[in-house]
Amino acid sequence: MTNFPDDFWSEQDETRGEGKKDYEIEQVVLSLKEYLESLEANAFVSDIDTLEENIQIAIDLEENEIGIKLSNILVAQAPYNSDGWQKRGILLNNLEQYEEAVESYRKAYSLNPLDYETLNNLGIAYENLNNYSEAAEAFQHALTLAPGNDEVILNLALSYQKSGNFERAIQFLNDNLQHDPENIEALYELAFCFDSLERFNEAINTYKKLLDIDPYNHHAWYNLGITYSRYNQWQKAIECYDFAIAINDNFASAYFNKGNAYSYLGKLENAIEAYKTTIQLEPDDFTAWYNLGCCYEEQEEFLRAIKSFDKAIEINAEHYESYLSRGFCYDSLGKYHLAFKDFNKAIEVTSENIEAWYAKGDLEYSLGQLQESIESYKKVLDKDPENTDVHFDLALAYYEIGDLGASLKFFDQCIMLEPQWADPYFERAKIFFVLSRTYEAFESLKMSFILDPNKQKLFESEFPEIVSSKLYKSIISKLK
Repeated sequence: MTNFPDDFWSEQDETRGEGKKDYEIEQVVLSLKEYLESLEANAFVSDIDTLEENIQIAIDLEENEIGIKLSNILVAQAPYNSDGWQKRGILLNNLEQYEEAVESYRKAYSLNPLDYETLNNLGIAYENLNNYSEAAEAFQHALTLAPGNDEVILNLALSYQKSGNFERAIQFLNDNLQHDPENIEALYELAFCFDSLERFNEAINTYKKLLDIDPYNHHAWYNLGITYSRYNQWQKAIECYDFAIAINDNFASAYFNKGNAYSYLGKLENAIEAYKTTIQLEPDDFTAWYNLGCCYEEQEEFLRAIKSFDKAIEINAEHYESYLSRGFCYDSLGKYHLAFKDFNKAIEVTSENIEAWYAKGDLEYSLGQLQESIESYKKVLDKDPENTDVHFDLALAYYEIGDLGASLKFFDQCIMLEPQWADPYFERAKIFFVLSRTYEAFESLKMSFILDPNKQKLFESEFPEIVSSKLYKSIISKLK
């Protein structure tokens, strides 16, 4: 049998150096390997107790490969040993062989159906397989054998949480907290459930209760900041991220979220500073480079923005948002060839993204490439058939190429989708005038004036010859 020194597991041994303890662990592992080799050389195990103890040592030291070989020997020699099957399940679970772990736990349970720990471990293995219904069933069965067991109650709550059944999770988390009101993990998960249900006040109060117990929990401060962000309380979120950073100044995610909060507040310089710190801590965080670029783009510092997007793309060549945003920067700088290249690359990376097709269509339209813009806009329409903006832009493009019938069709579609929008009525009226459909033109014009009185001034400045007509004056008099 492998023996530890009497004080091996002591957490308060101030006389033992780390090097000495590491050496002793190495010696124990060496002894385990020698013990395994001796067993593999013999066909029969005479001392089952020693074998079980060495399996437990392997579990404690996370020597899972050695442990599983020892446990296989144990269950082969003692197939009715439920503890052996359970330990084998633990080792398989540690090795991420979850289906085999389930089988071992089920075998252990069949041999000892009153052992709640086996059912608890079975539930954990099912969770690792994302089989949350079986996990919950195992935990519930364990509770019938060990009513009020806090560990099982918490595991059951977490299985409901992971399956998205937050209400049920809250019920069991509250059960756990009745037995242990200062259970940090339970409070943490309870706050997460409230946040997921958008019950923000309850989430905030739960995080605050947790922080009263554990004020230096930087993860709790960070998550409280996230909840405030979801509640659009950006300044409070920033204060929470600052607390998290004060406790752990290498907390890159806190700096990143702090940057996001400043960005939402329009405090771009503060956001830039936060993103730069994120990048110092995690240079390969392409989302931080991307967000930094977006801040520069908003400040119209396009060259700096482009450099940031370049870096994001260098790290993640599949990040279509960086191509798209860099394309907007090139467009703003008049570098249309490079803008087209980026929009096309964004489409290549994810052809389902309508933003890239829309940006490409807008650029083509602005450059007078009307037929090409129509094709790009139609790609947007294929993926988002109720997008009123693209119907409107298609109508304008068809008007520009002289296809008035198609233009009318898309303006009509705009009006059907968004009848309170003045612009399509206004633009449609122009087509009716061209087609000498005067009555329809004035009716459409009247509707645009009702929805947006500013359209009247715009029309009168563009078409003074129509303003003097009796019919126009009649319409205006009816609006007063």
